[in-house]
Amino acid sequence: MNRATFMFGLVMLTVGVVALVWRFQDPSLREAIAAIKGSDGNETAAVTRFTVGVVLPAVLPFAIGIAFLVLGLMGRAPSWLGR
Repeated sequence: MNRATFMFGLVMLTVGVVALVWRFQDPSLREAIAAIKGSDGNETAAVTRFTVGVVLPAVLPFAIGIAFLVLGLMGRAPSWLGR
């Protein structure tokens, strides 16, 4: 097991949880949902803003964290980590 890679994966999962909690406590989330529900023919722009502003910052650290956890458990590290 590569401990540095595994620890980086744990840190990224923690960042994902914090980002998720922080985004759902933000009042702009309610505004984004209201914009999607009440948009007049511009649903694509509202969904795009919601995805980029709320979903992506929370999901991306989870995906990176899980990938690095798997790499750490396999005992391999990406080449740019110096291994």
